[in-house]
Amino acid sequence: MINYRIDFQYDGTDFYGSQKQNYKRTVQGVLLKYLKDIFQDISTLTMSGRTDRYVHANHQVLNFHTTQFIDNHKLVYALNNLLPNDILVTDASVVDMIFDARRSAISREYLYVFSCELIPVYLKNYVSSISHNFNLSIAQILFDYLVGEHDFKLFCKTGSQPLTT
Repeated sequence: MINYRIDFQYDGTDFYGSQKQNYKRTVQGVLLKYLKDIFQDISTLTMSGRTDRYVHANHQVLNFHTTQFIDNHKLVYALNNLLPNDILVTDASVVDMIFDARRSAISREYLYVFSCELIPVYLKNYVSSISHNFNLSIAQILFDYLVGEHDFKLFCKTGSQPLTT
């Protein structure tokens, strides 16, 4: 058995989030569809995290198990030729069987972009508009509470057993 790690990015504008959902276009669903065209024996993908509808990812990781071997560079090339333009594979590698994209992740970083200015049409999917009356001094005090390490147990699914929260 081989454990592949795939590093990728996507524009979430036309996705209903990253996690597979029946009858909805999701990042995991699209990736699984095209990976199955290459690897006939895979049934699931493990992603390093989940995103909501319209959320973009600059660096996301997934892994899957297969019995088939394909050279890493050829796999990246093949996937990028199959996948739609809103997903780009940046790397592929064979990793240890113990690697799990979700449980092996050591950090997650989120970037939110806001502007008080008129947002150019080509950036509307990536920048949020806020009021011209926005008080940056007060916001900075609030933002400082978000920086650092936090316990997100309250956001976990009831009954789940994460390694850390």
